[in-house]
Amino acid sequence: MRPSFNEQLIAPCGMNCGICSAYLAYAHDLRSKGIKATYCIGCIARDKKCAFVKKRCALLMNNEVRFCYECDDFPCDRLQKLDGGYRKKYDMSMIENLESIRDNGIEAFLAQQSEKYSCPTCGDAVCVHNGKCYNCRRVESWRG
Repeated sequence: MRPSFNEQLIAPCGMNCGICSAYLAYAHDLRSKGIKATYCIGCIARDKKCAFVKKRCALLMNNEVRFCYECDDFPCDRLQKLDGGYRKKYDMSMIENLESIRDNGIEAFLAQQSEKYSCPTCGDAVCVHNGKCYNCRRVESWRG
């Protein structure tokens, strides 16, 4: 099974919610299996626009942009800080994600994400935060 990445799972900041631990816990209903887990259905589905950047961004709050790259201040200080943490902890760049969407389109980005974050054992999504496949429990050694 291939992960069902779609545009609605891509937050304005460039985060692919489909590879987030809270989204994957929700998608695999870990609580019903007796596992303590934080659930999230994704920024767009929760109308959060971007949980980390929106609080300080009038364009996102007023629905004037879909993605942060559409802003004249891209990448803003808040996005750079968030990106720096993700680069260091998870080897993932939201700024690079946004540049890929801007330069190649959302479909190409989603295909790239599916290729990069699909479990080689079962094909489900691998979590960017911990390298785990929540479907078959495989742990990817490439996670940093």
